[in-house]
Amino acid sequence: PGARGLKFDWNPGHGPRWVPEAAYPGDAYVDIIGMDVYDQSFGPGAVNPEARWNDYMNRPYGLRWHRDFARAHGKPISFPEWGIGNRHVPGARSDNPLFINRLADWIAVNNVAYQSYFEVDKPGDGLHRLMTGRFPGSAAAYRARF
Repeated sequence: PGARGLKFDWNPGHGPRWVPEAAYPGDAYVDIIGMDVYDQSFGPGAVNPEARWNDYMNRPYGLRWHRDFARAHGKPISFPEWGIGNRHVPGARSDNPLFINRLADWIAVNNVAYQSYFEVDKPGDGLHRLMTGRFPGSAAAYRARF
C-alpha cells in the first residue's frame, strides 16, 4: 500500500515573492512547514551582514513569519535548504559567519524538525559550498555550531 511514515513538508521560499500562502494545502496534509533561506543581498542596505539578518528575520514572509505561521498551525519548522552565497550587491562580503551563527541560534530556540546546509555550487544560481576554502569564516562557524 505504498510508503509508510512519510511526512509532507510544505516548503516555500523566503520573502513575499516566494510564499504562496493561499496555496497552503491545509493542516490535515502538512506535517512540517519548511523554508529555504540563503544569505544573498540585492539591495543597497544589504551590504552590512547585520542589516541583512534583520531583513531575513523581519521582512514579510521572513523567518519570524515562518515560525509564527507554523506555530499557528501546530507544526514544526524546517530548513530543507539554507546557506550562504556569493550573489551580493557590490561591497557586501560573501563570507558571512554572522549568518551561520544567527541561523544556528534561531534553530536552537525554535521547534525545528530538521535543517540541511546546501553544500552545492550552482553556476547561475550561486556558489554555496563551505568546504572548498572559499568561505573560511563561514566554514569555521558551521563546524563550531553544527
